[in-house]
Amino acid sequence: PQVRALARDLAATAVSADGNPSKHPWDLARAFAAWIPKNIRPQIGSYTSVTTCLDTRYGDCEEMAGLFVALCRAVNIPARLVWAPNHAWAEF
Repeated sequence: PQVRALARDLAATAVSADGNPSKHPWDLARAFAAWIPKNIRPQIGSYTSVTTCLDTRYGDCEEMAGLFVALCRAVNIPARLVWAPNHAWAEF
């Protein structure tokens, strides 16, 4: 519920490249990607969870990418988490 609520709030603020309100998946993903570094402090550590990341407002690449994936999936944008040694990122 916490992720869905945030996705809904951020989707309401999504705009297209020309500044008009938009519900296009690309614009929603851009809104999610912009929100995360502004609101989640980078902190290296063991993986926690997306909800812990939202509660504490910190996490490393796994939590941040995981949060992005969860937000995308909450609005039906296909997304997945990719792991490599010492790093993780999202594909959507």
